[in-house]
Parts: sequence; C-alpha cells; structure tokens
Amino acid sequence: MKRPRQTRRALLVALCLIPVIAVAAWQIIPPGRDQFATVPVTRGDIESSVTALGTLQPRRYVDVGAQASGQIQKIHVEVGDVV
Repeated sequence: MKRPRQTRRALLVALCLIPVIAVAAWQIIPPGRDQFATVPVTRGDIESSVTALGTLQPRRYVDVGAQASGQIQKIHVEVGDVV
C-alpha cells in the first residue's frame, strides 16, 4: 500500500520541480542574441547600377506621337536637368 503513495508523492514533487528548474535555467543561460552591424544615419543619394551584356526585348510596343504637327526648334533644357 505504501508503494502507490510514494510513487504519487515522487510524481508530484517532480511535477513541481520541473517548472522551477526551467525558470532557473531560463534566467541563468544567456539567450543567443543575433549580432547586427549598425552605422550612423547619413543623408545621401541612392545609386543603383547594373553592368551586364545582352539584348533587351520590350514586353510591348507603344506608338508615341504628338498632337501638334511641325518641327521642334529649341528645347529649353540642358543635359542633366531635372524635368
């Protein structure tokens, strides 16, 4: 008769100790922190360039035309101007 009571007591003690051990281990073992490289923020231009060889093929063709007829005599912008 004493056997089941001792087994039940041992099981109860084990069930009480498992969370205590888990919390203690959680506090003692340092978490594996990811290392991130950081730099100070600066204002600047974003440049993106690709160097490649090949042939470009358009997805679709569009006819572009003007509503007015005639010839362009002067364009009032220079190369590199923002339009």
